[in-house]
Amino acid sequence: MQATWGLGYRQVEFEGDNLILNNILHGKGQNWRGMFTDVVFQFRHREANFCADILAKKAVSSDLPWSLYHSCPLFLQPYVNNDMVF
Repeated sequence: MQATWGLGYRQVEFEGDNLILNNILHGKGQNWRGMFTDVVFQFRHREANFCADILAKKAVSSDLPWSLYHSCPLFLQPYVNNDMVF
């Protein structure tokens, strides 16, 4: 959330497949909620968010400490439309 805000995004939707973390964000995330014009925390089952699952797996296997994409990376493009169906 801090990085998102630092990059200037003010209308955001955070999605995740970790229900416990999502519940925590609904509580402790309240501090950050006021920093955004519009913010939503959504729980999504892994099956309904295949793109996030791919990104998480790529992050685990990467030697980089972090990655930032300003547009959809090529390796993810084939899966984007499939996630939109859910």
